[in-house]
Amino acid sequence: MIRTHLRAMPGCRKTKNLARLLHWAYARDRSTLGICHFPAALIASDNAKPFIYDSYEIAAFPDPVDKQTPIIGYMPGHMPWKFGEKLGAFGVTIVNTKADASCHVDRRLISRASRKAANDFGGLAAEALLHAVR
Repeated sequence: MIRTHLRAMPGCRKTKNLARLLHWAYARDRSTLGICHFPAALIASDNAKPFIYDSYEIAAFPDPVDKQTPIIGYMPGHMPWKFGEKLGAFGVTIVNTKADASCHVDRRLISRASRKAANDFGGLAAEALLHAVR
């Protein structure tokens, strides 16, 4: 389960331990669960060629919404970079356009767009984890 704190996001893409964890889970066909701004963490896995999440679809907090967050008081300032743009260049598609209740499962990657999706995300996560132990 990856939850990326907003202030930690810029450092995620340079974190070797996070990259190792993502590659470990991917290589062993383990579920990876991520919420809200977690796609910033996926960028840490970009040292593999091809990118391990190429052609994946995810639900995530969209870049256009991030551009508005200082106005609505969600964050004190603008994000220093937009993870959606970077992931798009790697072949990842964000399936939602709003910070809504979207959840998405693509292979073993389970994602949600915002806290509005908490209930459905919990159900998907439980199903995936139960399936893994059967």
